[in-house]
Amino acid sequence: MFWVNFHMISQFVIEAIRVVRSELVFVLVVAGCVFLSRLLQRKQGGTAQPQTCQATTHRTDADATSQRWLPKRAVRARSRSHSYCVSPHNNRARRTARSIISESTRVGGQALLIHENAVKDGVIFSTLPESEANRMYTTLVLAALKLDKLDAVVPLLQDMRHQRLLVPTALLTLIARKLVERRSYLKCLTAYDVVFGEGPGPRPPMVDDHNFWSGMLLSAVETGEFSRCERYWSSLQASLGGSAPSPQDYWHMARSASALNDWRASQSLVAIMSKHGIRLDCNMCGVLLSTCVTARQLSAAKGVLDVLEASGVVGDVVSYNTLMKGYALADELDEAFALHARMREVGVEATQVTFGILLDGCVNREDFERAAHVFGEMVQAGCPMNAVLYTTLIKGLAKANRTDEAMAIYSQMCDQSDVKPDVIMFSVLIKANCDAGRMEAALRVFDSMLDQGHRADEIVFNSLLAGCVNEENASLGRKLLDDMLRAGVQPSHATASILIKLYARCRRLDEAQRFLAEMPEELGINPEPRLFAQLVHANIRERQGRRAVQVYRMLPKPSRFDAAANKSILGACINFNMLDTAIELLEIIVDVGGEVSGSDLQLLQLVAERKGRSQATARISAAAAQLVQGAWRRGDPRSNTDQTLTGSASTSAQPLLPPTKVRSNDINQRRHLVTALHLALR
Repeated sequence: MFWVNFHMISQFVIEAIRVVRSELVFVLVVAGCVFLSRLLQRKQGGTAQPQTCQATTHRTDADATSQRWLPKRAVRARSRSHSYCVSPHNNRARRTARSIISESTRVGGQALLIHENAVKDGVIFSTLPESEANRMYTTLVLAALKLDKLDAVVPLLQDMRHQRLLVPTALLTLIARKLVERRSYLKCLTAYDVVFGEGPGPRPPMVDDHNFWSGMLLSAVETGEFSRCERYWSSLQASLGGSAPSPQDYWHMARSASALNDWRASQSLVAIMSKHGIRLDCNMCGVLLSTCVTARQLSAAKGVLDVLEASGVVGDVVSYNTLMKGYALADELDEAFALHARMREVGVEATQVTFGILLDGCVNREDFERAAHVFGEMVQAGCPMNAVLYTTLIKGLAKANRTDEAMAIYSQMCDQSDVKPDVIMFSVLIKANCDAGRMEAALRVFDSMLDQGHRADEIVFNSLLAGCVNEENASLGRKLLDDMLRAGVQPSHATASILIKLYARCRRLDEAQRFLAEMPEELGINPEPRLFAQLVHANIRERQGRRAVQVYRMLPKPSRFDAAANKSILGACINFNMLDTAIELLEIIVDVGGEVSGSDLQLLQLVAERKGRSQATARISAAAAQLVQGAWRRGDPRSNTDQTLTGSASTSAQPLLPPTKVRSNDINQRRHLVTALHLALR
């Protein structure tokens, strides 16, 4: 009878729950169900457990028995009442979470908006139980993916990690797939870092879906994060359980190996593809070949091409050209021509790039017989010549001083081809003719260049000026300089050096000196010290000692010649037997605070002594004394030296002058300087 009454009461309770939806009635109904379950337990002789409000309460057997008779909503309410204490923050967070879940089934955007407003209002979702929080965030992530609001996905994942909520594997896979489909590769990597990153948080999920790892590999390649590829590739292979990855995955790894210049990874990739019976296509072969050639691993590159041909696939011309370029750069010309013959055997037609690689290799080795053979083969095959091929061949002939043949090819190009020469070709031909002393031919090529609308640059004008030096034609050089200025080409210090050399070759040193003085106004550049040194040397060679001293004094302050330049100038004076000029220059060096090595002072002292020039010896000694005094003033009084002098005047070691510090801070120079002074004052 009791079971019949209890069944009737339960049916009444269920009908009441279905009809009445208010929270108050719902709570009363639940309380009635709990009361009936306790009453049933007492009838059966059990003991009731007192209800307590604690963080965690395990359900009893009676609870499990009673739940069989309760509706699902009542069971959920009972489990929530046992899981945590009710607080205002909990109630608000729970109501917001329910609103988010209910709104997500209708309009997803409203769910995201409710969450955003709740966060702004200070709702604390960390007080939610784990199951409800996980359901709410999962709902929000799905709503964001559904509405293509991808910017909201990563912050939601960060909130889940902050609350130590485990991201379901299915949800993570769905996020990766959606982001990859939208080509949001960077967001995909960021989401991965949030879920799998180090630091406090839940344990990362175990993902065995190969599509997930394939998407991560694609994202790493497209964003340039190639250092991640090996890790994703290993996880992809593990998820496949021995099966072969897709051809796209192999292609992504080939791109990664190429970007990292990892030729060993390329070799490993080819081996794995051969193991799984996957054919190597021409595009991937080209990438792998380029990786090996860049690393100068030509044997590995040849192995990749052998695998391609062994699989029955004929490589394209790009693959052969890549390997051929590697042979040419490594100066393995025989291997390059053997590969060219192999191309003909498999039926791959050579292109302009192929012949250009062979021509460049022949020119670099100066093997013009083979170059002529390649040129004839091009003509026979009907391969059109371009400006690059003509320039390569002409440059090689010019380098070998075969100017006539270079001009013949240039004439053939102009007569029989529609290819127009470029500035580089004209520059090569002009320089070749100028170096060969054929100034008229160089000027004709120069006029042709201007007639075809090309603008001459500094290199072209410098080549023509160098030709004027060989011809010793200062008037033509001056005219070319005026043309250069009118054309708007800025001369450089190299141009000025060529002009000084031209004036010196023509023995017009006064014009050279005037040109050097007027350089800032005429050319718009300030002359370097080396230009003054060049003109000083030119005057010394012409035994123009007075003008050499004048040019030396022209060097503007604070510029000064270094010790090497002074050594060269003083040595030139001694070689040309111009001791007086050398002494005068030495005195100028002392006046301007220049640098002179001790060996140069010794040499001047010996020359003066051999000539019996006592006055010159005294002047050299005075200059040496001033140098030592200046070095002592600039030196560090605390410095110390253990050098001793063992000159020809004394066989016993004598203490040196007070410790000095020469401008160059060289101990050997200081020793030579003191030695010269001692010899001068003995």
